[in-house]
Parts: sequence; C-alpha cells; structure tokens
Amino acid sequence: MNFTHTRYSDLIIVTVTGIGEYGDDVKLIKLLEKQIPEKISTVAINFSQVDTINSAAVAAIMYLLKYGDEHNFDVVFYAANDKIYMILERALPKYSINIFTEDEFYKKYNITV
Repeated sequence: MNFTHTRYSDLIIVTVTGIGEYGDDVKLIKLLEKQIPEKISTVAINFSQVDTINSAAVAAIMYLLKYGDEHNFDVVFYAANDKIYMILERALPKYSINIFTEDEFYKKYNITV
C-alpha cells in the first residue's frame, strides 16, 4: 500500500492506495512518527481509493490502532466500501472502530473539499 497524508491542525488524514504488502505497518507508523512531535488527536484512514484490503493491510491497521492507544490519539476510517467495512468488522472484533462515509467524516471534522 502507499500512504499519503494531509494534516489539519491535530487531525491527520492518511489516504491509502494499492494492495497491502508485508511491512506496511512499519511504513505507516514511520509516516506518523514524523508527525508525533506536534499533537495529534485523530488519524483518519481514507479508503476511497481502495477496493479491498488483505491480511497485510489488516495487520497494519491493527498496529495503527495499538500505536494510537499508546500515543493517545483516535483512529477513524472513512470512505470504506461494503467489502472493506465487512473485513474490518470481522478482523477487529475487540476494537471499537469508527467508520464514516465521506460526507459524515467531512461534516464531523468540519473539513471542506
């Protein structure tokens, strides 16, 4: 997977593209570690450009959730299609995950596009 990010104050939006690969968890955390010196309240994962996720992507997401707990920021997901939503729901049953539509996300976080 490839990750690009946009920062809005203490919110970081990570846009995901491509297929999950071994080591994506490390790539994602390295991207966020560069942002940690400034306060982060929320990391939002944008799935609008992804059709499905595999086990490597799920592992990266699980690691991100754990990292968020350790560094006191929330992780939310948005623009996930039904397939991704189902995979996340089944793969992460012990986590309380927040998944928004694009419109819900932009409205909740007051982002205009």
